[in-house]
Amino acid sequence: FGKYHRYEAVVQLLKDLSSNYSRIASLDLIGKSYENRSLYNMRISSGCSSSKPAILMFRGILARDWASVASGAYMVNKIISSYGSDPVISALVDKYEFIIIVDMNPDGYAYTWARDR
Repeated sequence: FGKYHRYEAVVQLLKDLSSNYSRIASLDLIGKSYENRSLYNMRISSGCSSSKPAILMFRGILARDWASVASGAYMVNKIISSYGSDPVISALVDKYEFIIIVDMNPDGYAYTWARDR
């Protein structure tokens, strides 16, 4: 997390976290962007989430808001990797379902990385 990452690297991080922490995390494909990039949300919850209140977060809405995407990815990583060892995070995950869309605008985010425009 010491630098900004391209869209593909952020998606790979989310896939890895979902795979490594499948007990509490799932990555859902929720659609495609105009340029056919995948849109994902990360669901974080312990136990049955259908009866829990949900906290929904949208990140990366503006194309040049790289910090929003980076902090969203960091937040997902922190919540997932701290569950079971951090009592505050564990209590929150036990009480709520987190639904985090790390990059709402993958086309704009990818466009701002392009040097040849």
